[in-house]
Amino acid sequence: MNAYSRLIVIGGLPGTGKTTIAEFLADRFSIPLFSRDLIEAAVVVSELDFPTKHDEVPNLSGVGFSVISMLAEHQLKHGQSAILDSTARSQQIRDEWFAISRRYGTTHLAIHCVCSDPKVHRQRIEGRERGIPGWYELSWAQVVDAASRFDDWTSDCLICDCCNPLESNLALVEEYIRNA
Repeated sequence: MNAYSRLIVIGGLPGTGKTTIAEFLADRFSIPLFSRDLIEAAVVVSELDFPTKHDEVPNLSGVGFSVISMLAEHQLKHGQSAILDSTARSQQIRDEWFAISRRYGTTHLAIHCVCSDPKVHRQRIEGRERGIPGWYELSWAQVVDAASRFDDWTSDCLICDCCNPLESNLALVEEYIRNA
């Protein structure tokens, strides 16, 4: 058990600023960052003879969640912190990550990224290029579909709205982490 280790979960729909916040926190606090998109992209571009399209890989999302969960647990088991960058769309996966934190007596912090203006959200999706090798960019229709399957957050979390200035959100999350 390490009172100083933390599991920081950053979730929300695509295009709400999760990765920007996760990378900021990883740099600011020197905490390893595990991104579900990067994990799943690595599976897709691997030489495991999988199909090359993300939607043709059997249970790719399940693989991504399993890997990110194992990496988080490994960090916490060794008294180290971790940041998870994922949609964390289901309450079940968020509960699983909270249980991992409890198992190792670490602080669990959740940040839910949102976009309160659908027009801004759509512009963010349609204008982004993340540059992840072998990965894809989502369409607005895919984000709307994902929103229809997104469980409400029922646990305590900090909410960051990407319609607020980035500097304000970064200051908010830094204060949240420092005061935990």
